[in-house]
Formats: sequence, C-alpha cells, structure tokens
Amino acid sequence: MLSAILKFFRRIFGIGAETPVQPEISVQSEKTVSQATPVLSPIPKPVEKPVDIAENTRKTQQEKHARRAVKRKQSDKKPVKKPLPLSNKSGVRLLPKNDDLAALFGVSSGESVNFQEILRQKEEIIEKPMTMQERLKKFPPPMEEIDLHGYTGVQAVIKTDEFVRKSLRDALRTVRIIVGKGLHSEGKAVLRDVVEEKLVSLKREGLILSFKWEKTNKLKSGAIIVYLISDNTKEEI
Repeated sequence: MLSAILKFFRRIFGIGAETPVQPEISVQSEKTVSQATPVLSPIPKPVEKPVDIAENTRKTQQEKHARRAVKRKQSDKKPVKKPLPLSNKSGVRLLPKNDDLAALFGVSSGESVNFQEILRQKEEIIEKPMTMQERLKKFPPPMEEIDLHGYTGVQAVIKTDEFVRKSLRDALRTVRIIVGKGLHSEGKAVLRDVVEEKLVSLKREGLILSFKWEKTNKLKSGAIIVYLISDNTKEEI
C-alpha cells in the first residue's frame, strides 16, 4: 500500500525512481565556507624597464671627462717645478741664473773682467787614468831580444840585467827575453824562475814598467815580453 502511494506521488511531481535526491545546503553554511577561505587576488608583477646601453655609456663618458677636467684644473693651480741639472751631459757644471759670476771667479763686482781669459786660466782637463792594459797597448812590438839557452841560472840573471840596462841606453821600449820551456833540461828548469825574479827586482828599481809571459801562461811560454820605462814612458806616467 505504501509503495503504491509513493509511485502515485512520483508520477504527480515528476520524480523518477532513479533521480537522486540532492541534499539541501543551508545559506548559513555557504557563508561560513566563504568566510573561512578568503579568495586571494593575484599580485601584479613589476614592469621592468628596458636597459638603454647607449645612455649608460654616455653617462660613463661624461663622468670620466668631468674627473679629467678636475685633475687638469688642479695641475694648473700647482705647476711642477723640475730641478735644474747640476751639470750637462759632458760633465760641465751649470750655473743658476742667480749666481754672481764675479764672486764665483773671486773678483770684485765693479772690476772689469775678461771672463774668457779667466776661464782659460782656470780650465782643468781631468783625464781618467789609463789602466795598465791600455798603457801597454801603446808600446811597440819587441824591438830586441836575447836568448838565454845554455846559460846557468846565475849567468842568466847577469845577462838579463845587462840586457835590460843596455836596452834602456839604446832608448828601446819593448824587448823579449827567451828562457825556453825547459824541455831539454836535466831535472827542473830554473831559467824561467830566476829570470822572472830578476825582472821583479828591476821593476822595483824603476827600470821596467811591466812584463808578461808571451803566451800568457807561464808553463806554456818560452819567452817574456818586457816593457821598459824610457823618458817618454815617464811623461805618460
């Protein structure tokens, strides 16, 4: 009976058997949900301005020019004074503008002075002293020589002394003394040592300027080159 009544009402109100019944939601529940979950509006993104490269370059150049202009103004206000050189390239002393030439040359300011004459009198040429090698280069090749082969040590010393003194009397400047290498000597060769000692003694007397072994090395040389002190040599000294 109850089922028949339900069918009757369904036909009247158009409700099918398969139509689901929708649950009713109260207005108060909708308000509660809307208040619990507020709707957030999207944050607007900032708009980026395009970079003007030409403008930035122009500003940078202007800043550089401004800094340079400030530096130029500062340098113009404070001129740099370079110190005057004390002498020129030739070593001649330079005189400042305020120097009193009369006081410099030791004369009174009112006196008439010929400065060219004073300069000529006071001129001093300072030459750098020559080294021994430079002086020996001015000597000529050996002009005379003596061979001491076959002499004993004592005889070689006497012959060396006589030869040097005679060469000085003859105005010779360079001579050669042959002592040999001692290859054919019995025992130790003595001529090289005794002649060398004699030349050292003559150098102390002021007769010899210098001497050297012909091949620089004593053991490889068989002769000594002797440079004598003549009158011309004394003037050079």
